[in-house]
Amino acid sequence: MKIRTDASLLGLNFLCLWGITLTQALGKPGLASLMFTCTFPFTLALWLVRTEQAMEEENCLTVAIFWLSAVSVCLNALMSGTVVTFSYLKKLILFWCTVAMLVAVSRYRPGKREVGFVLAGNTVISCLLCLFYLLRRQEMFLLNGMVTGYLTFRFTNPNLAALFLAAMAMIQFARPEMGRKWVFHRMLGVILTFFVYKTQSRNAVLILLCFLLLSLLSRRKQVIGKKAAALLSLLPLVFAAAYLLLVSAPWVQQNFSFLAGEGKGLDSRVEVWRFAVDAFLTRPITGAYSQISFGTGASQMHNTHLDLLASYGIGVFLLVWRLLYLLLYREGEGRTAAKFRLALLCLFLSGMGEASLFSGGMGISLYAGMLGLLANFDYGETL
Repeated sequence: MKIRTDASLLGLNFLCLWGITLTQALGKPGLASLMFTCTFPFTLALWLVRTEQAMEEENCLTVAIFWLSAVSVCLNALMSGTVVTFSYLKKLILFWCTVAMLVAVSRYRPGKREVGFVLAGNTVISCLLCLFYLLRRQEMFLLNGMVTGYLTFRFTNPNLAALFLAAMAMIQFARPEMGRKWVFHRMLGVILTFFVYKTQSRNAVLILLCFLLLSLLSRRKQVIGKKAAALLSLLPLVFAAAYLLLVSAPWVQQNFSFLAGEGKGLDSRVEVWRFAVDAFLTRPITGAYSQISFGTGASQMHNTHLDLLASYGIGVFLLVWRLLYLLLYREGEGRTAAKFRLALLCLFLSGMGEASLFSGGMGISLYAGMLGLLANFDYGETL
């Protein structure tokens, strides 16, 4: 049987993703980092293979994003006198890999074996994390070598662990409803939701609740229409603007205090978001890639859209906005496919409080690719 090159590259990426999850939980961050690095060439090669097969609008946008962001970063280096090294370019490369993964799967039509492989792999990893929690519970709360109140599964950031867990939970909830296995997978989704809650990540809890609510609505009608896709693609930016305008208001502090976490006030994002806005307004065309990272290239503005604007400028941001719209809107999908696309939407909405999707996140972009892949399969249903 002939094995497709693109299918093999996708499989390698997903195996690395699951390997990252396990090695982090086992306390092997060096091995996790190595597997994450391996996904760079796998992802870019996947995009090149897919581009050879068809040059859709998404691929044209990708080429434009690559060129414009590269020019922006190089101009920043020249203007600031920054020496260009791999460390300086790493954030840019991670951004490219995210875009390449999303576009590579956007028109990919997986077969039954591929979908079965992805669903089975996600279930196995989810079960292993449950086992680790039962047998090594104290270790799963380690952060920087200390036991904390945050469930981290030994990731370097509980928010990142929460996004991994939320993506895994949404896959369990969105699976086709078949026989007795339905109860097992939904219960596994509930356990993963409990894990997300234990990370104390407000952002991940919010997107998971949004997914569950939208899933109920999608039983009756298609939730993501053309206008909804366009507006939802902008939601992280709208949220940041509303947050900066309203967070200091007394009625917000009084009525939404329950959203504050341990060591996290409601205004925990104000300083970094104002810094991002100031950086963008200073250099709206080229972005301020060097300035916001103080010449290192390592920066995270805790909001995908503000991060794109501050790092690469308005041109790259508008291209990405158009790309997100194309990825979110599909006509005539079945119920299960629509649920997976809703899960992809909710992962994008995590950009309201984190920028890890476009700035690295130890492989969270691969979960976005996985959800996009699962949304493209014909499950033989109608809405």
